[in-house]
Amino acid sequence: MHPMERLRYVARADGTPQRILVSETADALLDVVDDHAGLVTACRQMVQRQPTSGALVWLAAHLLASDEPTGIVWDLVADFDRDPTERELAHAFDDGARVVTIGWPETITPAFGRRGDVSVTVLEGPVVARRLPQLDVDPVEAPLSGTAAALVDADVVVCEALAAGPDAFLAPAGTVPVLAAAERSGVAVWVVVPFGRALPEPLWRGLVRRLPEPPVFADQEVVDGSLVSAAVGPSGRSSLAETIDAGGCPPAPELQ
Repeated sequence: MHPMERLRYVARADGTPQRILVSETADALLDVVDDHAGLVTACRQMVQRQPTSGALVWLAAHLLASDEPTGIVWDLVADFDRDPTERELAHAFDDGARVVTIGWPETITPAFGRRGDVSVTVLEGPVVARRLPQLDVDPVEAPLSGTAAALVDADVVVCEALAAGPDAFLAPAGTVPVLAAAERSGVAVWVVVPFGRALPEPLWRGLVRRLPEPPVFADQEVVDGSLVSAAVGPSGRSSLAETIDAGGCPPAPELQ
């Protein structure tokens, strides 16, 4: 298969977890990584066709900023695969915490299994609700209309960012009303920003500009960072801005 055709195939892989998407993209980019002009074109194509993936922007930014991208491709994938965010989140929960989450979080879900002592209510997340019993977690599944009831006894609401900037992040549709309700109820709200999804301001703004307009763009929404009380990333719990700074992603003008 021609390198660019392979990239187009990967780019069309809707619904693929970001960890797999990064690995498959890195493998496909090996065919063009020594040609800077070709690499720029390929990276722009990837982030345009997968506009909600912060991890792809992170991968492309590191490759474009490197003098020897060939030598760092698999190091980047290995760093991504070693993401400690799941472990940090599990440690952040209080004993016996009552947690509400929303959607289909890739990193939050296994963190529940690490603890075993938290109770979980999943809003609009049937896939997660089906997976949690496999991790010895017995969740309560509820529609968004059940948000108020879910928050009555909740200790913390946890959502997962598909991508994040210093003052906002991308999350599943329906996150904004859930977080706003939590704020009104006095429930703590955390956003989980896994490794590779923390983007500096210029790249975050570039990602937002590439997002399709509603109603096509109906599965995700941009969430104001003021709705969260903390962020949890590879370095543990801190503010959203501190988590983005710790991400260390180069600004890569080609992707802005």
